[in-house]
Amino acid sequence: MQNLIRLLLVYLIIFSVPLSAQHLRLHDIPNVTLEDFKAPVKADAPYPVYMNVRVYYRIDSVVKVSDNKFKLKVITKVEPDRQGSFFDRKKVPDHAIAGLLNHEKGHVVIGFICGNKITKQLSSKVYTSNYVAEVRESFHPLLRNLSDLHREYDEGSNHGMNKPEQKLWDRKLIDMFLATFK
Repeated sequence: MQNLIRLLLVYLIIFSVPLSAQHLRLHDIPNVTLEDFKAPVKADAPYPVYMNVRVYYRIDSVVKVSDNKFKLKVITKVEPDRQGSFFDRKKVPDHAIAGLLNHEKGHVVIGFICGNKITKQLSSKVYTSNYVAEVRESFHPLLRNLSDLHREYDEGSNHGMNKPEQKLWDRKLIDMFLATFK
């Protein structure tokens, strides 16, 4: 009887990890302000504004499924990197600030999309006892692949300068973020 209860608990944990892994929510996405840009402006920067977004992960829980097989719950954290982001006020007229801040917030939303997708993918795998290295090895390629969206976004909105396209991207990014919950 004890073995049956133990087995049921293991299955419950295994199948609940992917469902509970989604933790970054819409209300977690911060508004972007001028205070989020602390880095000195790079002299050779092709654009007057740059938002660097960091995605971190941690292993939240580990369940041993069988000999040398483990299920993990991986959690991501996403935040604007203030020390790596710059805003050249000399090149940006006052009337353009709000639009550019909105565009840069899109990069933060992309970070949250990446964070949720990484959480889901890393939490759905079965690992060996070398799970720390396996997660590390999986994380960076996943982040690189998902981060291609930053380039698509900049090209599609012309770095926020194409207002109608920017509006479309604003909606598209929120929809993409919400789709990470499915």
